[in-house]
Amino acid sequence: MRIRPGQIVAHPELPLRGLVLAVRTNPACLMPVVVVRWENGVVEELDALRWGPLEDAPDEEDPPGG
Repeated sequence: MRIRPGQIVAHPELPLRGLVLAVRTNPACLMPVVVVRWENGVVEELDALRWGPLEDAPDEEDPPGG
């Protein structure tokens, strides 16, 4: 799954939606961390895996079959 800044995402556990502010790499484990500002105003960092496997969607820059 490709999560990008500016994207609206649903909270993986709560009935909230939020705006992705940044996607960073955690230097300790090289895992992507998503920074989200939820509709209630809370800013939170969550592991990208909370939204499922990271390779669900192909990269838009990659040509089909390539």
